[in-house]
Amino acid sequence: TARIPAEDLLYDESEVPDTPERNAILQQLETLAAQAHPDNESNDSLETIRMYPPGRILHFARTEKFSHGFCCGILPDHEYHASWIEDRDEMDDISISPYMFLDHLPDFCADVIGRVREAQVGKIEDNQTEGASLGSVSHYDV
Repeated sequence: TARIPAEDLLYDESEVPDTPERNAILQQLETLAAQAHPDNESNDSLETIRMYPPGRILHFARTEKFSHGFCCGILPDHEYHASWIEDRDEMDDISISPYMFLDHLPDFCADVIGRVREAQVGKIEDNQTEGASLGSVSHYDV
């Protein structure tokens, strides 16, 4: 099969055909743009639609602790605390930080979840060992 050059597949901006489909899309875009940036105040009928992610939200907060480094004295280290967001209105304000993008990459999230999980499992095992020696049983929400 012969390759068709891109120039033969694409129109120049001045040569785009006037089709009903193209006109319908342009009309939709113009309507959305007018709603997003109303020129006058008479268009107050637009309502803000509150959007929330589905399901429950588990928030991982970074806490800083200090550990002694090998050669440089005290170095900052990070621990994470997980808590369920009970009131979705808490998510109305988002703090922008230099780490925001990096903190939400899949590998980083998986690492943090694993670290929190290991810390919780360690606490449960420690408490079960203590409970077994005391003859009591405890309940944990993990």
